[in-house]
Amino acid sequence: MKDKINALDLFYKICEIPHPSSNTEKLKDFIISFALRQKCEVKSDSFGNIHLLKGKPKICLQAHYDMVLIGEKVEPIIKGDFITSKDSSLGADNGAALSAILYFSQLLDNFEAIITNDEEIGMIGANNLALKIQSKQILNLDSEDINQIVVGCAGGFDADIKLKPKFKKCKMKYFYELRCHNFSGGHSGIDINKNIPNAIVELVWAIYNIPCEIVSISGGEKRNSIPANARAIIATKKPLKYANDNSIKPTIKITKINKNYKKSFNKKVLKAIYSIHSGVYEMCDNSVISSLNISLINNKNIKMMIRANRKNLLFRQMESLKMRFKNIKISGLYDAWEREDSILLKNIEQVYRNQKIDYEIVEIHAGLECGILRAKCDEIVSIGPTISNPHSKAESMDLKSFNQFLEILEILISS
Repeated sequence: MKDKINALDLFYKICEIPHPSSNTEKLKDFIISFALRQKCEVKSDSFGNIHLLKGKPKICLQAHYDMVLIGEKVEPIIKGDFITSKDSSLGADNGAALSAILYFSQLLDNFEAIITNDEEIGMIGANNLALKIQSKQILNLDSEDINQIVVGCAGGFDADIKLKPKFKKCKMKYFYELRCHNFSGGHSGIDINKNIPNAIVELVWAIYNIPCEIVSISGGEKRNSIPANARAIIATKKPLKYANDNSIKPTIKITKINKNYKKSFNKKVLKAIYSIHSGVYEMCDNSVISSLNISLINNKNIKMMIRANRKNLLFRQMESLKMRFKNIKISGLYDAWEREDSILLKNIEQVYRNQKIDYEIVEIHAGLECGILRAKCDEIVSIGPTISNPHSKAESMDLKSFNQFLEILEILISS
């Protein structure tokens, strides 16, 4: 095909089209238009999921087309052997997979793909999928290490705790801004064991150590990201001696505000954070299998994301939180995908060996749509190129691994 577009150029095109979760319509239109030009049969459902089909394929490729956007817009740049973005998350999660799907839609007569919507905000598309998959095998393309073949993933849920602050007339004389800014951030599942500072946790514990009341507090970027930014305005009776010199904690910037605020509330309302560990809860064979991330905060609400690779641990986390907090709402529950062997797995292993790519078979501590889609097929496995620091401004993709990823896919779906 003379006018076929290579996969990396397709990735650049995807980066040009804004597609953060809940705002994906423009990218959906592009995908459908592109697939129709490749003579795919295209269907979509009311939740924005897209089904592409040609001929009689044996494997269905699966990815999602929304992204976690940290920053204003994606501007991809190549730095050595990696591609990153100028001042935002890159969206290689899952734009790399999407570009591969569109690339192969140009080349094959027997081809199938399911592209789901709003995966990053609770598996919404997959949970409501109303499109029939023809193939009996699904190859999910949402993993983030070329040297891993993924056969299991964490389930998860969101927990929202109502703070219910009681604002009263502020009698304090001094006002300060406390700010955690541009922490490294990261994926709340894959990166949870890296001891990445959580901006909300650091801010709240700074407040805990200061005699003060709170005027306002906010922080976090996305429900499934380790917070990189958080900010509060506090009121004190006496001047803070360490304002502007960062002596309280190097990661907290404290600035005096020359303004009076009329209302404030007691900092005890933050006890939900004081009493909860944000991080790893349980390990097995050096892998995280249970965790909690404090993701977002404002004056009225705290949002946490809980993950577990075992159904019993997920249930235990849920019940524990319900026991501790009365004002809690659980949402976005999806099951863990627990390991099973399959013919598809054996075929992928053989391709890796033939391509001389070192690999390990793993379960990951992140949410993949495999746990939901498993009921719609006989076998499912997940692979992907190497993506570092997803859901953060430091996100990057290894270009060599992207080429290896394309070679693996071509062998698997062309045979």
